[in-house]
Amino acid sequence: MKRIYIMRVLFCFLVIGYGYSFGDNKHLNGTSDYKEKPINIKLIYEIGSDKEKEDFYEPKAFAVDSDECIYVLDTKNSRVQCFSKEGKFKLSFGRYGQGPGELTKFASKIKILEDQNIYIIDGIRINIYDKNGKFIKSIRVDDEYNDIEMIDGKYYLSNCNMEIGSKPIHVIDPSGKMVGSFGIIIEPEEGIIRRIDKAIRKEMLYSFFSSSFFSRLIRMNNKEIIYSLCIPYRLITYNAEGQVTHDVSGKIDYGGEEMFPIIYKKGFPFIMPIKYLPFVFAPVVKDDDTIIVPFLKRERDYLYIDYYDKYCNLMQRYKIQERVAKEGSYIRQVYIDNKNYLYCLVGPITSDDLPHINKYKLLM
Repeated sequence: MKRIYIMRVLFCFLVIGYGYSFGDNKHLNGTSDYKEKPINIKLIYEIGSDKEKEDFYEPKAFAVDSDECIYVLDTKNSRVQCFSKEGKFKLSFGRYGQGPGELTKFASKIKILEDQNIYIIDGIRINIYDKNGKFIKSIRVDDEYNDIEMIDGKYYLSNCNMEIGSKPIHVIDPSGKMVGSFGIIIEPEEGIIRRIDKAIRKEMLYSFFSSSFFSRLIRMNNKEIIYSLCIPYRLITYNAEGQVTHDVSGKIDYGGEEMFPIIYKKGFPFIMPIKYLPFVFAPVVKDDDTIIVPFLKRERDYLYIDYYDKYCNLMQRYKIQERVAKEGSYIRQVYIDNKNYLYCLVGPITSDDLPHINKYKLLM
């Protein structure tokens, strides 16, 4: 288990830290050729310093509520820090442990769902809190998941299992009992499922991809759901019954070669990306049904934002004219709210920067 964990950490570092690529400015999903538009940003505030209430230790994710309050999953401190819309500390909850309401140092996802409660994925357990940090309950599940959504009281959970015949989206009831599964496996590289299936100790590779490749679920306003990965740029939307309604693939400038060779060290399989990889952040669905997809290109410098209509037709691509992460740092999460505020979780790789969250205003 320790060996698998080390492999996951190294892979996450490579995927996030190496850099990213995205394709050319050709059309997506049948739209005509277009030119990207420049867009500027204005910094509102930055959270993250050596202050007691901002001293984050490897924060994995954050969530923003309807009042623009930010809930930061301060993972290695086993707590959640909440800040007001002005960036002022409000409250903290959680502590290290595996008891009711406690968090381990492997908690990976925080999200606010349709019931307005806070959900934290922590291994095979999902902790639920209200917005004041009061613990409600835990749900135990049978697998490790990357993301969670809720539709009409049922939970939809996703992972990135590269096993032949698996379904990436699982549906459970409030008690944690699985009541269904569906979905198309998105391969980061064409044919990688077949290569993994032929590998020795392939179970390690299944676990590796499921925990390291960041599948995402986003609920749309019409109760459909978007499933995507960090690599490649592909969005598949499903209705609540699991039927595909749209399948959008972005043009990317990698592929056509082996991107994830399987190598063996002392008999254990290991996947090592051979070049810089693209990275697509989780889509965002706004109140007007616009779908936003932020991403970074290979150069690791500027953030791009694609805007789709509710039918998944690409309307416009923007390029932010200012870097939101310094050299030696990386962007872990991006979120854009209904008022066009941009939130970025930035972590250091080789720089001396402290992990922090920046809030910007998009100057449309």
